[in-house]
Amino acid sequence: MKRVLLALLLTLSTLGFSKRGVDVTVNLSPAGSFHVKSSKIRGKLLKKGNLYLGKKLSVRVSDLKTGIDLRDDHMKKRLDPKKHPSIIVTNVKAKGGKGVGKITIKGITKPFRFVYKLSGKIMESRFKLDLDQFKVKDLNYMGVGAKNIVNVSANIPVR
Repeated sequence: MKRVLLALLLTLSTLGFSKRGVDVTVNLSPAGSFHVKSSKIRGKLLKKGNLYLGKKLSVRVSDLKTGIDLRDDHMKKRLDPKKHPSIIVTNVKAKGGKGVGKITIKGITKPFRFVYKLSGKIMESRFKLDLDQFKVKDLNYMGVGAKNIVNVSANIPVR
C-alpha cells in the first residue's frame, strides 16, 4: 500500500518533532489514513549564508515502518528493497522558506518542491508526492486502497 513512501521516502519528518526523521501520511479510500515513519535519515544539509544545500539524503526502505507488520510487508513489496534499497533525495537547494530537489524512488528520479521552517539546527520540511510517478502500484488490500498523493514531512539536521 502507500506506506511506501512515504516515505519517503525519502524522505523528511513531521513538524513539531525536534529530531531527524521522516513521516509520510497516506490517505486511504474509502476512508482513513496511516503514517509511514523512520527516524533514520542519512545525510545533512549545509548552511551557506542564507542558502541551505544538500548533496544526498536518504532513508533505507527497510527502515520504513507503518506500525503494522503485514502493511509493512505489502509496502516493501511495492518498493522492491532488494533492487532499490533506499529512497534518495539529491540536489537540495533551499532559501526563504522554499526549496527544490530531486527524489529517487524505485530507480525513478523526479524533481520536487518543498516548504520549510527552521527549528534550531533542524529544517522541518513538507511536500507532496504522486506515487504513480514512481510506478508504485497495487496499493489496495481487501477493498481499501491508498490514494496516490502522499504528504511527506521531514526533519533534517543542518550544520
